[in-house]
Amino acid sequence: MEFPKYNATCHPNEYIKQMTAHCKINKITNEQEILEFCKLMIDSTITLPNEINSLNELVMTLKSHLTFNIFKNTCKEKLKFLKYVSEKKGGNTCAFLSNFRSLCNDAEINDSEEIKNLLFKTLPPLNDFCKMEFKKRIDGIDSMDEILKVFSDVVFDELNVIEYDSLIALKHVATGKYLSTCKKDKSIAVYAGDKLPNSNTIWLAKTKHSPSTDINKLPYQSNKIFYNDTLYLYNGDYKDYRLYIDDNKSPITGHAEVSINNASVEKFSRLFKDDYAIRFIKSNSTHNNDYVKTKDIIKLQFLQTGCLLRSHDSTFMIGNKLFQEVIGHRERAGGNDKWIIELI
Repeated sequence: MEFPKYNATCHPNEYIKQMTAHCKINKITNEQEILEFCKLMIDSTITLPNEINSLNELVMTLKSHLTFNIFKNTCKEKLKFLKYVSEKKGGNTCAFLSNFRSLCNDAEINDSEEIKNLLFKTLPPLNDFCKMEFKKRIDGIDSMDEILKVFSDVVFDELNVIEYDSLIALKHVATGKYLSTCKKDKSIAVYAGDKLPNSNTIWLAKTKHSPSTDINKLPYQSNKIFYNDTLYLYNGDYKDYRLYIDDNKSPITGHAEVSINNASVEKFSRLFKDDYAIRFIKSNSTHNNDYVKTKDIIKLQFLQTGCLLRSHDSTFMIGNKLFQEVIGHRERAGGNDKWIIELI
């Protein structure tokens, strides 16, 4: 393994650290011997005084050389032109933040406000969600580690927050089965059955009005689904049908039956009746903000009746096939009311 060379293209601290590691690998532990190796591996075009008696003195001498200012300015310029690219577009957040931290360290930028400003400017100019959320969440945070954590939280939220008109699936926590549909004589049954997402398990989340008209949200939040938003779930397989509770009783337990109903053109005036309005209630979410994110554990409530969506091990037959019952109830909420929401 070759010893590293110093030619003013790395930080002096990093050079000394690498040299010390190489020396220890080669069983050289005496500081004066390490110092001699360090001086020997410095590019001959970088002239240094003879009287350097410690590794700390060598670091300070290298940092006082004009080449170090050139190195720092180069790192600062790299930071100015650094741009964040999300995983969705082929980027790597981990590598990006590692590079950003390294450049700040090499440029000796320690001021938290400058670090925040530089990181903010790496975000895509049209990504209002990331820019506004970063500004909101970063207030009062000063450490580099926490600043980078906030940044990563924001950019991953942007990928995982569920928007209106998104395709989603609802997986029952207790049984691992997805909220599904199938034909039942002349109607369509809702049940918990399939253990892998498919066309029967896909739902489309819609809102009653244009998302941009919601006065409780900022413009950049308008197309994001919040907990307690009023929304409607359309079935992905039967695209004109939406989830609702009808007047019938469920086949096994006699609770309110969950079904899907046709939203045909002639019924357009009744399309967004409150019978079909639902909301997602936060259950065991791992975050504190109002956004609904993929993999959140939620409860689903029908607003008109107050019923919660529940499934359990009770099954019913359609033809010769068994189906796990899904119901609406007003009893005390429990584990059978929990669903994992997944972005498709």
